[in-house]
Amino acid sequence: MTSIFVAKLDFAVSEEELKELFQEYGTVLKAHIAKDRETGKPRGFAFVEMADQDEAYAAIEALNDYTINGREIAVKEAEQRNSNKPQAPRINSNPTRNDSSEPSSLEEGFSQEPKQQTSKRGKSSRGKSSGSGSGSGGGESRSRDRKMAAHKKSGKNKRIRFDEDEDEYTW
Repeated sequence: MTSIFVAKLDFAVSEEELKELFQEYGTVLKAHIAKDRETGKPRGFAFVEMADQDEAYAAIEALNDYTINGREIAVKEAEQRNSNKPQAPRINSNPTRNDSSEPSSLEEGFSQEPKQQTSKRGKSSRGKSSGSGSGSGGGESRSRDRKMAAHKKSGKNKRIRFDEDEDEYTW
């Protein structure tokens, strides 16, 4: 049995017409036009299964670039489904089982020491800067002030502030 891939099909071609076309070259076991799952409309390609390999090759040779309903079709031998798919990396889904060839977690697979991490505000994890606008933390403070100023310009003030002078909350 040989499977044949037929591409560039006109959407009006039926499975019966396709089967009749290929039966001129030998015994056709099955003709299937691929359809969209949601709409049920044809997707423009089909698969034809023929009993004899020599007959299938004769049909491929004769019908490649054949015009049906005003469109030239492309005909070739269908490839096996699993031959073209790249192999997905294997993930250890059972954390209790520990294969010696695979690390049990992602962190064990890396031998380098972790780099010094920085927070989202640009401060390093070594410690906090002591000054709010002077000294070594001046550049970091300015960028933070810019972000705060942009937030204030938007008119959104999500922080609750207590003014000691007025003895009330400001929203």
